[in-house]
Amino acid sequence: MKLAYLSNSKIPSREANSIHVMKMCQGLAQLGHEVTLLAPDVREGIEAGVVDIYGFYGVAYCFQVRKLPWRSFRGRGWIYGWEAGRLAKRMGFDAAFGRCLHACAAAARSSVPTVWDAHMLSFLQRWDERCLFRWMIGASAFKGMTTNCEALRRAILSRFPTMAKRIVAAHNGADALPDHLEPADLGSSGGRPQIGYIGHLYPGKGFEVVSAVAARAPWADFHVVGGEQSIIDRLRSDRELPSNIFLHGFVPPAETERLCLAFDVLLAPYQTEVQIAGGGETAAWMSPLKVFSYMAAGKPILCSDLPVLREVVQDGRNGILLPPENPDKWTIALKALMDDPNTRQRLGAQAYADFLARHTWQQRAAQVIACLSTD
Repeated sequence: MKLAYLSNSKIPSREANSIHVMKMCQGLAQLGHEVTLLAPDVREGIEAGVVDIYGFYGVAYCFQVRKLPWRSFRGRGWIYGWEAGRLAKRMGFDAAFGRCLHACAAAARSSVPTVWDAHMLSFLQRWDERCLFRWMIGASAFKGMTTNCEALRRAILSRFPTMAKRIVAAHNGADALPDHLEPADLGSSGGRPQIGYIGHLYPGKGFEVVSAVAARAPWADFHVVGGEQSIIDRLRSDRELPSNIFLHGFVPPAETERLCLAFDVLLAPYQTEVQIAGGGETAAWMSPLKVFSYMAAGKPILCSDLPVLREVVQDGRNGILLPPENPDKWTIALKALMDDPNTRQRLGAQAYADFLARHTWQQRAAQVIACLSTD
């Protein structure tokens, strides 16, 4: 199948949505499809100095990337979406898929079989996008949509119950790690437990919990990977930051796999309100890429006990769920894990088995193809 991936993500950038887009294009291509990623040719927010986009994201050269004009005036998102959707028709793609509502609507209305991938509910909270969504789902070429979690699927169905057979919950994923991959060198640890957190440092992502646990657990080293440089600089100048926290700053997506392998335990301390890049709150609908990367590394996970995260992490089976805002309980759970290597091994092994069974990018890509194949 000749497939267009319709995206409005900044490529290459540090934003999680851009990682998702590139990984999904790879997953679709690895299923044997001819994939072209259509993305806006933007300047602001692009990662400087990246010569090899594929290498930056750690994906194979198995799909094409084509940049389309991104205007400098108001309404550019709508114009870009229209042009991307129409281009999918003019270039003779067999089908289209993507996260860009505007482009997917234009493609569906241009008679290109289309599946839209939703990750937030904000499109129903804006009258213009709500109208665009209705226009898209009314097209004969609209095949259905995917959501990144069951919670979002249910929320959309509460407003559009007739869509029950046209929405599929497809959690995010990760790549299986190469057999030969060596863990990153964290330096001399002196046998101390090495605890990892990978991700942004926006409010609600959980750094406040990491810091509080580090202060309560001076017997371990805590590695924080990611975050904007301005936030990293501020934290490094904070004299109250526990000395056993190591701030690595931004690391290219292709390098995070080796870091995951180097840690004894991985943390996902999301709070009840989580901000994302560009603003917006996503705690109710998130499907964090880090959780699936943690699972792919086969490491034990301490994770916040939030309804949407329970769709992936089951307490005592493939991870440990903890109250989001109680660092004392996180510290107790971490100490218990470090004192029990058998439980660490069991939780990590089950997380890895669950990842292989249903959370690879190729498996998510297969769900998209199944949607496109429906009558």
